[in-house]
Amino acid sequence: MLKPASNNSQIFLVASNSTDILKNANGELLDKRLGGPLFFAERVFDQCNFPYRKALSQPALVEITVYEGDEVGKFVEDDKINLPVFIEEDNLLVTAISPRAVNLEDLLAYKGTTFLDLQSFSRGLGTGSFDDEHFITLTSNAIVKGTVSEFSKVSTYFGERFTPKLKLITNGSLGVCVFNKGSHTDFPVPEVVLAKDTIGAGDTFFAAFISRLVLDESVEDSIIFAQEFTTNFLKRKI
Repeated sequence: MLKPASNNSQIFLVASNSTDILKNANGELLDKRLGGPLFFAERVFDQCNFPYRKALSQPALVEITVYEGDEVGKFVEDDKINLPVFIEEDNLLVTAISPRAVNLEDLLAYKGTTFLDLQSFSRGLGTGSFDDEHFITLTSNAIVKGTVSEFSKVSTYFGERFTPKLKLITNGSLGVCVFNKGSHTDFPVPEVVLAKDTIGAGDTFFAAFISRLVLDESVEDSIIFAQEFTTNFLKRKI
């Protein structure tokens, strides 16, 4: 059983790193660097002095082709996340790279607030990479973040069974749409940043949002903070 690193730990991270191999459209190597949702979430939480604890994990190896205004990734080696027997924190973040990285059944008994990123699960729909019923149970009372494409895939596959408590739908330079208790609100981006790539922007946004919502700020104020934080993150890529 893992013990908390601090009695003040606010969230437990079920997340993983990756080694990212970046290439251009011609297959030429641009960079090789550490990435993945855990990498970016930890950077945010550390900058915000937001205490957390994390699962042990094996990083993925991902090859990313960078196009103008877009990136496409493929797995070379999957990540693997190992859960402790007990999770003592009141909040849980589930954000993996591979849909096979974590056994969702191990999370079903968790009674706190779950934050879940759709990125890995939208890739594994219908492949047997995870149990559909476990996914529906886990997300039924969760705060879920994903892109327009990811939500479209998951909603089409599960239909009306997919009913998260709160949906954060990100749409790049067009901003974020929040579905909460039957209503929706659009949040345009504060500034369009033409960065060389957007890798890590979604992970950064979600972690920044969580760092404020968990401290009892409103959904609206947490979104605005996360957008400003992500804008500054992208500016550092220029």
